[in-house]
Amino acid sequence: MAGYLGDALKDRFDLETERPPELTKAVNVALSAIRKNKTLSSDFINAQRRIRNLRSNLLLDDPINSLLDAITEFSVEPEDE
Repeated sequence: MAGYLGDALKDRFDLETERPPELTKAVNVALSAIRKNKTLSSDFINAQRRIRNLRSNLLLDDPINSLLDAITEFSVEPEDE
């Protein structure tokens, strides 16, 4: 299954990315959970935690940082039943 993040550097320019594959996996899990409206799931919460831990390995000017910020800051208030 192709991820949401993809790897444009590899696909288009045959260059390897400096991002850890674990980060790509966590981003894909998080974006999938958001798309499926499952942001209260343990998978999403664990992906957020993993992204917070892994992002310290990225350059400060990496363009993916704004996406990572959005994912790690994403929260939904549970609905009252």
